[in-house]
Amino acid sequence: MKNKSIVIYLLATLFLLGCNKAPVSFEMTVDSVNELKGLVLKGVALSGTVAVGCIAEGTPFVIYRNDKKVLEQTARILSVSKDGHNKPPNGEALKKEFVTLYVPDVEVQKIVAGDVIKSSVVSCRKTSLAKFK
Repeated sequence: MKNKSIVIYLLATLFLLGCNKAPVSFEMTVDSVNELKGLVLKGVALSGTVAVGCIAEGTPFVIYRNDKKVLEQTARILSVSKDGHNKPPNGEALKKEFVTLYVPDVEVQKIVAGDVIKSSVVSCRKTSLAKFK
């Protein structure tokens, strides 16, 4: 009887932990990492295609490698393109768009292609969000 109680307790705990995970509002796999050594921009530029949701300028995000947190940052969008054409800057990148994010003061070795960027914060305008509902 004691073992049965332990198993029920463990299953209930695992269920509750799964329910506490924030839904992902943005996800992107890093395709390329480029070092920036300019006078103004120093750090890295991360590029990839938005797989889930959208991200807006100033949105907090986390970079993961093998489901382990590598780095927390705030979105700084350098460029956005769709179907190979640059979009006028509006401070957002939507699903299926190719985006380059700027991460200041980070060494290029810290982030690698294949890392995954996620955010649970919904930060895009309602008009943008309506595009992928």
